[in-house]
Amino acid sequence: LGLHIDRKLTFNQHAQKIAQRASMMATGSRILANMIRGMNQTQLRTMYKACVLPIMTYTSPAWWTGKKAHVDRLTKIQNGSLHHMAGAFRTTPTKALEVDMSIPPLEVMMELTIGNYAN
Repeated sequence: LGLHIDRKLTFNQHAQKIAQRASMMATGSRILANMIRGMNQTQLRTMYKACVLPIMTYTSPAWWTGKKAHVDRLTKIQNGSLHHMAGAFRTTPTKALEVDMSIPPLEVMMELTIGNYAN
């Protein structure tokens, strides 16, 4: 089902595979967001929430521990996507973009996914 398990149950390989897939999907959405004839901000946000975010949160109840290496790897992808969706400069604070785009931090999304799974 797409969960990569290693012998020590660190899920490092799984986080790396997820980051690669999510990064490829995010790059694909950037191609569709041509400045002249591309998607608008609302469409990009919808595409992110429908295509990129599920890749990162899939099977998270099984492997998510909040390990900093996993968080950092996946957060980079989300931050890049937020900056691109908003058309913001790289120096724009990510927290402001999360509020502006109504997308919570990735750690919060993972915890929500785990909480929904438990209920």
